Amino acid sequence: MRARYLSKDRVPPSFGVLLNGRPAGRLDKLVTGECDVQLELEASSAAQKPRFQKEEVVVEIGGTVQVPAGRHTILLDYHNIVDGILQRVRLGMSKADAEAAEQKAKDAQQPKH
Repeated sequence: MRARYLSKDRVPPSFGVLLNGRPAGRLDKLVTGECDVQLELEASSAAQKPRFQKEEVVVEIGGTVQVPAGRHTILLDYHNIVDGILQRVRLGMSKADAEAAEQKAKDAQQPKH
């Protein structure tokens, strides 16, 4: 079934960005890395663990879209993505700025001795 419905060539994933229902740009700048990918599901009745394989995966997709001031509806329209997990969406800041803000928020929640 895979051979019938999926193209043999791997095409890079991307997201089209719709702003209030109108095309506003694309997110297609990729950062790749290696990750252990599970090849089979773990059955509770099976005594063995599922197999994993190291594969190159996309760990970040980025881009720049101009958004005017005010309230807007943003829709991400994915392209060339067969499976995977979308873990986080960041708007309006770089990855470094977002990670610094997250660390600052964690530090603020820590009880001070």
